[in-house]
Amino acid sequence: MHGLQMYYELTPVSSCGERQALVEFAAWLNKFSSPLIVAHNAQFDARILVSCFSRHGLIDLVKNVVGFSDTVKLFKKVYPDQQSYKLQDLSKSFAPDFESSNAHNAEHDVSMLKNLVTNKPNMEESLRDAVFSTEYVIANNEKLSNKNRNIGSFTDLITSNILTKSQSSTLAAHGLQSNHLKFALQRGGREGLLTILKGKLKSFNSVIDKAIAFYNV
Repeated sequence: MHGLQMYYELTPVSSCGERQALVEFAAWLNKFSSPLIVAHNAQFDARILVSCFSRHGLIDLVKNVVGFSDTVKLFKKVYPDQQSYKLQDLSKSFAPDFESSNAHNAEHDVSMLKNLVTNKPNMEESLRDAVFSTEYVIANNEKLSNKNRNIGSFTDLITSNILTKSQSSTLAAHGLQSNHLKFALQRGGREGLLTILKGKLKSFNSVIDKAIAFYNV
């Protein structure tokens, strides 16, 4: 990238903005009925892709996508003795006739992955075992966003050993801040705090006892 010009191997190539790319990608996906996106390390890529659609207010464009299938998980099941599950290494081991020297070229990587998936018979069932839904990704992204937004409010409770960092992260991911705990105690006492902690924390009785002492309720 130089200025606004994108290059590939020193050759200028045409490009477009992120929003336009997402719209065009979604339009292509929606040509298919209930498409499933198959990707190597999809657990990571799906989160980034869905975040991009959300950031541009385009999340409804991918509601037709039923989910993602992670071929890292797939190949770990199919080839349990393989030492490395990098795409290039898998190609060398199980599709040696496929030219894999041009790694990290997106089109080439897609062809390499397709070759690996179609090279072995009866892969459809294994692909289904590695599927997770688009709704799952959206929900997890929302939890991560909640956590990043709310975790700072629990600093005093963490330093005072009322909550562990892990417990605070869990509550933050559910959209809670420390003031919610305080208000619950003030309005409903022990039962009030129990109501918002139950189902979110595995161990909450000691948290309630310490919170009552901390807030002097």
